[in-house]
Amino acid sequence: MLDVGKAFSLLFADRRWLEKWLLGSLLHIAAVLIIGIPFLLGYLLEVTRRAVKEETFELPEWQEWGVYFGQGLVFFIILLVYLLPALFFSFVSGCLSLPYLLLFYFIFPVLAFRFALTGDFASAFRYSEIIPFVQNNLTNLLVVWFVGLLATVVASFGILAFFIGICFSAFWAEVAMFYLAGSLYRVAPKTAPPETSLPPASS
Repeated sequence: MLDVGKAFSLLFADRRWLEKWLLGSLLHIAAVLIIGIPFLLGYLLEVTRRAVKEETFELPEWQEWGVYFGQGLVFFIILLVYLLPALFFSFVSGCLSLPYLLLFYFIFPVLAFRFALTGDFASAFRYSEIIPFVQNNLTNLLVVWFVGLLATVVASFGILAFFIGICFSAFWAEVAMFYLAGSLYRVAPKTAPPETSLPPASS
């Protein structure tokens, strides 16, 4: 069963949560120059891997910078590929881009845990595996989708504290979402796992 409450409290349950939260938020600021995005995504993918294992959970340390950058860069490219149609739809008709973005947001947790576990670019496009997973886990995916939208709305209130505020609130919401992505795989009926295994970054 998905533990939604834990997803939103685990950031503050960490013994060194303030330091980790500050670094994640600073990378959000650096994301304006793009350079912060791969580091941030790589860190969040490690959150997903730990959620799959559900060991005594602590947030990863900000240490494996090279690993985070490499994995985050590949995942960033995957996201760009998926978001290109939204850009195209926005030119054709703005009313088409919103349904596509909502659909993308729906399958995003599946893309996250598949790449987090394999490190394989192609794993995000193996629809012969993705579609059956979606069909078999529709209820949990709907929960994650709804909670993710709600978290996005809540995080957006950080804009009241201008740009800096939304960077802090967005990192909290993203940690929760990537945790739920890993939890989604952990609680799903077990089928064949993704083909390759990527060792996690060290604590």
